[in-house]
Amino acid sequence: MQPETDRQSQPAGATTTAVLRLEFNGAEVQSAATTLQALLLERGLDPTQRAFACAINGKFVPRAHWAAQPLRGNDRIDIVAPVVGG
Repeated sequence: MQPETDRQSQPAGATTTAVLRLEFNGAEVQSAATTLQALLLERGLDPTQRAFACAINGKFVPRAHWAAQPLRGNDRIDIVAPVVGG
């Protein structure tokens, strides 16, 4: 099993940034985002401009909770968007 986070190599006394390993729509990604909303913005998804829903580890996360929803290493984030047409 891989560790949840990797630490960037930095000189002694410097602050470290945790990098999480996540699964984002089926692809493994690394991110320094600490919340779902930060991850979405980092991945180029603007919640105010697009209609989509999010789930973490198979559980739906209401849009009102995205800014405060913490991420943990190895979380699986799924983004679902409506499809128009028939």
